[in-house]
Amino acid sequence: MIRNGEIKDIPKIIQIVDEAKRLMREDDNTQWDEYYPVEEHFEEDIKTNTLFVLEEQSEVIAFIVVDQQQSEWYDYFEWPIDREGAYVIHRLAALPGYKGAATQLFDFAVNMALEHDIHVMLTDTFSLNKRAQGLFTKFGFTKAGEAEVNYHPFDKGKPFYAYYKTIKE
Repeated sequence: MIRNGEIKDIPKIIQIVDEAKRLMREDDNTQWDEYYPVEEHFEEDIKTNTLFVLEEQSEVIAFIVVDQQQSEWYDYFEWPIDREGAYVIHRLAALPGYKGAATQLFDFAVNMALEHDIHVMLTDTFSLNKRAQGLFTKFGFTKAGEAEVNYHPFDKGKPFYAYYKTIKE
C-alpha cells in the first residue's frame, strides 16, 4: 500500500536513508551525505503532503517525494518539453531486498500525475549514482543535460544529470 507519509514514519525513513547512504558509499557515490537528506527534509515533505511511503505488512519499506519544485539549475538546459507544472521526483529509496519497490513508487507517481492532468515528470541524480541512472532509464526517462552546481546539496565536484519523461494516458 502507498500512502502519505506521517511524522510517525520518520524513524523508519531515516533507517532507509542510512542504508541507502551506506550503499552509496560502497559505490563511491557521495550524492547523499550527513547533510542531505536529513529528518528536517522529510518533516517538510510531510507538511506539504509530498512524501509517500510504500508499506508491506504495515512496515514502511520505501518512500518517494513528488512535488512541483524544480531545482533552479534546471534552467541551464534547453528542454525538449514544456516543464511548467511538471511533477518532480526528489528522493526515492527502499530497503535492500525489496525488489519491485521502485517500480511500485514510479507507477504511483505516474498515476498521480495523470490524475492531476500532469504529463511531464522530471528528476535528477548525481553523475556517480549509477543505480539511479539505471532506474531512470528503466522507467523511460530521457537525460536532458548535465550541470555542475556550486550550492548545497549539489556542490559535489562532479555534474548532476537532469531527466524528463513525457506521460501519456
